[in-house]
Amino acid sequence: MFLVLAVVGCMADPLAEADVACDPMVYVAKVSSSDEDIWITREGRAARLTGSDVVDVNPAISRDGLRIAFTSGPGDQENLDLVLMNTDGSNRVIVWAGDTIQSSVDWSPDGETLVFDQFGPDHALQIYTIPSDGSSQPTQLTAGEPNGKPTYSPDGGSILFLSLRDGESQEIYSMTSAGADPVNLTHSPSRDVLAEMSPDGSQIAFASDRTGDFEIWLMNADGSDPIRLTSNPGDDSNPTWSSDGNHILFTSQLEPVGIWAMQRDGSNPAPIVKNGWAPDCP
Repeated sequence: MFLVLAVVGCMADPLAEADVACDPMVYVAKVSSSDEDIWITREGRAARLTGSDVVDVNPAISRDGLRIAFTSGPGDQENLDLVLMNTDGSNRVIVWAGDTIQSSVDWSPDGETLVFDQFGPDHALQIYTIPSDGSSQPTQLTAGEPNGKPTYSPDGGSILFLSLRDGESQEIYSMTSAGADPVNLTHSPSRDVLAEMSPDGSQIAFASDRTGDFEIWLMNADGSDPIRLTSNPGDDSNPTWSSDGNHILFTSQLEPVGIWAMQRDGSNPAPIVKNGWAPDCP
């Protein structure tokens, strides 16, 4: 199983506006002891987009900022559906009604395809693609040892993902958007997780426990020159890039617990949303 880092809060609370190009920003917040819902922040104001007796998690906003893909299901997070909605919460449509767990989803840059993970016929987590209009069945891209947490490159030509195929440690890989030519980018005995490529395609932000707690790291697109950006008590996770590539947003257990942002070199970290996690920008 892949490690999924989450910070539990009680409500979404935008803090002082920061100069971060992530508008609108989608994320998850917990408003009761069981419900997890999708929230959106526009111009520093937060709005709750989902609210029911199910769990709505793993939001990904399309590059044009108009639609959100996410997973939705019962409180035990089994049998999650792959769902789309507009960024005002309207037109909620199930794209794929899965009979298993789907723990991650991302948009292709052109908005035509969704990449996601779910347990496959081999009972291991695997990566699939599906047209965003749900017009055909999913296409399986990986097999064998567990593979998951896929994200597209900015040009849509490749997919970053996590895999256990080379041993017991989670490694970050790249493959073509058709699932070919997987390459191990990290080669680390530690757990390297939750990778996303910068908008200019030059670097990858990821979380790793190489130094104990999970921290945010940065490496070149080919896996070279990894450097640690955070060094905080508790875990830092869920890195995502601002739309202009100047900032990295992440979930932190540093007080105030929630979503933080920093320059892409790790400088000037600041909290931007209290009690939220798993941010995503257009």
